[in-house]
Amino acid sequence: MQLGRVQGLKGVRTSRHDQPQQPRTSAASTLRPVNIEGWRWSRHAATVHGLPGLGTRRIMRCPPSNARNARNPSGEQGLQVAHTNESPFRSVLCANRGEIAIRVFRAGTELGLRTVAVYSPADRLQPHRYKADEAYQVGAPGAQPVACYLDIDAIIQVAKEAEVDAIHPGYGFLSENAEFARKCADAGIVFIGPLPETIEAMGDKTAARRAAVECGVPVVPGTNRPIMSPEEAKDFSAKYGYPVILKAAMGGGGRGMRVVRSDGEMADAFVR
Repeated sequence: MQLGRVQGLKGVRTSRHDQPQQPRTSAASTLRPVNIEGWRWSRHAATVHGLPGLGTRRIMRCPPSNARNARNPSGEQGLQVAHTNESPFRSVLCANRGEIAIRVFRAGTELGLRTVAVYSPADRLQPHRYKADEAYQVGAPGAQPVACYLDIDAIIQVAKEAEVDAIHPGYGFLSENAEFARKCADAGIVFIGPLPETIEAMGDKTAARRAAVECGVPVVPGTNRPIMSPEEAKDFSAKYGYPVILKAAMGGGGRGMRVVRSDGEMADAFVR
């Protein structure tokens, strides 16, 4: 466990929808949706190869070239670096699902990139599959969905067969997996994210804190090594005061964080 001092803690905002939302004004919002065999397509016209269904492994959505050129002057040349006019890559696979995958595909299309999705058998009808130019199944039938998106070798194999230049991990799943980033590099595929060494250094929160201190980054009071018992946590709290945050030293995706406001709460929070 790792401890950190909380300054000015009064409450936690749980949703971005608490703030007023501004109406969308993008050109995409003015397009009328099109229905193809019962499936709703709202971004632009599409040519469908293979109807969506339980047995469909691949579906391609090919926007008209003039529609893509309108968003990206470079057209089919893909993303270009301004000062060199070189394309770092022309296709991207998102090793994720849901909203984050859809956002990656939307950005890729606007940049003129070919987009590739992966999906588990259980997610064969999920929207992200149909928002990419190509989609491929990973994982055996009956496999747990999460296990499919954590199958590094299967995802790398799909990327090779689809001849993609880069993989975007999204968030969660393999986004903080140094082995995945390293295997992407070994396969000659760009990993859109930190270097494997950076992921390893930041994975251990106490090591990340020490690195921040060594770089002169301001930090709040906290422990520079894991604490092994509630008594150690109470000693820290007695020195710096409550409230404190108790956090798993090796991550937990935010779910491992507990706000502790007194000695009486410490033991239970530490065990959890």
